[in-house]
Amino acid sequence: MLLSSDAASLLPDSWSKKLSQSNSALPYFLCFTRGHPPRL
Repeated sequence: MLLSSDAASLLPDSWSKKLSQSNSALPYFLCFTRGHPPRL
């Protein structure tokens, strides 16, 4: 998994499952977080 444990913990369970099951979701997620970093 390319995501760090911190980044993964910020994601909803549904997102975590989708990312782990679909590699095609990773580029989109990485591109999204690059422009909009997840914040608490």
